[in-house]
Amino acid sequence: RTGFPTARAVVIDNGSRPELRAAIFAAAAAAGCETRAPRRPLPHGRLVARLIAASERPCVFVDPDVAFWERVEHWDFAPHLLAGRFIPAVDVGGLKMTPRLHTSHLWVTDPPALRARIAAIRRRHPACGDLFEQRREPATRLYWDTASALCMALGTAATAFGEAQLDAYDHVFAGSHLERALPAGTDPAVLARLRDWHARAQADPRALRGVWREQEAVMRACAWREAEPDPALAWMRREPSPGRARRLLRAARRALG
Repeated sequence: RTGFPTARAVVIDNGSRPELRAAIFAAAAAAGCETRAPRRPLPHGRLVARLIAASERPCVFVDPDVAFWERVEHWDFAPHLLAGRFIPAVDVGGLKMTPRLHTSHLWVTDPPALRARIAAIRRRHPACGDLFEQRREPATRLYWDTASALCMALGTAATAFGEAQLDAYDHVFAGSHLERALPAGTDPAVLARLRDWHARAQADPRALRGVWREQEAVMRACAWREAEPDPALAWMRREPSPGRARRLLRAARRALG
């Protein structure tokens, strides 16, 4: 509630261990939050898409491994349709992760307008596929995490948090499932840093304040080392016009970088 002291808050348990749900919901209720759980766990991209499809007012996605240091509910990112922390293209354990706005703290400023934009993208480019889907492409080793294709397709309609926003909160990444989330072959030095952040969070969440700057340094060290594969190539497979694909990519980089 530090970040959103007065907003309507809904805690969605999407597949936690059954024996933990009662404790999770009790903590949520104590903070004045509503609680929900899908009948069956949903893939992350599908859950995000479903919630956006059901929303008529601005909404914000927040992962449970986020800590807020100050109030943020007054932020305003209009006229952009999406706002969040920009995650650059990184190579983690051989997976080439495409750039995106991270869904751990993602603002959807106008869900109906976003739905209309997505529908227009699909009409114009019917081969683009599910823009929310997590997808791995073995041939290129590209990994499209949740909504990364959407961020690229939106171009300048998406915007990245600035330093002031990033200073207002921190996110530990894979807070409850670190060892399962990382691919085999993850650099030992990167793994050690991740484990250190988790240990600090468990000892005292306040020790995480400002950890986003450390994370940025690690991501810079994990940048793609070769020119290919490039996200534009994946867009060419979805997008019939190579020129259009590259324009989309340039627009996304200008907006998010």
